[in-house]
Amino acid sequence: MNGLAIDEKMPSVEMLDCMKHCCECSGLCGQCAAHCLFLGGQYASVAHQGLLHDCSEMCSLAECFMARASDHSGNVCRECAEICNLCAVACDELGHGDAMMTKCAQACRSCAIACEAVVGTSV
Repeated sequence: MNGLAIDEKMPSVEMLDCMKHCCECSGLCGQCAAHCLFLGGQYASVAHQGLLHDCSEMCSLAECFMARASDHSGNVCRECAEICNLCAVACDELGHGDAMMTKCAQACRSCAIACEAVVGTSV
């Protein structure tokens, strides 16, 4: 522990916003993975499924780290932003306008932006 009182480690506005985006993105990536399995073919590929699950789990992890004011939140948020950006690109490229994949890509982009904002404020 770093000796700070609990109230000194309260999450910033940016962190609370990021936690909200991480939660939403995690859920949508999970839904999109199931949707893509239903579609089959290239949508159900190991690579695409892996990226969707990585993104979902990374967002969940980032949310947990921020919620408990971990000293490592910044590192986790950096990685979360990177994976979210990769997932957004993959969903856009593969989705060709599919509503679920478009929604997932948008959530990933919003989460990446929120994570980058948290890192910019020195988590």
